Amino acid sequence: MRMAADLIYDHSADLDPTLRRSTELMVSELDRFESLLNDLLEISRHDAGVAELSVEAVDLRTTVKNALGNVGTWPRRPVSNCSWSCRPTK
Repeated sequence: MRMAADLIYDHSADLDPTLRRSTELMVSELDRFESLLNDLLEISRHDAGVAELSVEAVDLRTTVKNALGNVGTWPRRPVSNCSWSCRPTK
């Protein structure tokens, strides 16, 4: 699937704008799917005791931006407003 999507994307300059945008969305959603699949496999390895959980500091703003970016790739999705506030920790 990935190879076919990449092949289409590589030649998307020859497509009309609507098909080009569809190609971009397809590649974006495949990236998202691969990321979700890798996360699921990591959780499975942890549950099986094969992998250890590592704890690290994460910038929550980046995580939220990435999550909202994934939601934003869906076409014709109703627009939602989202706000949050976080106090910095030391």
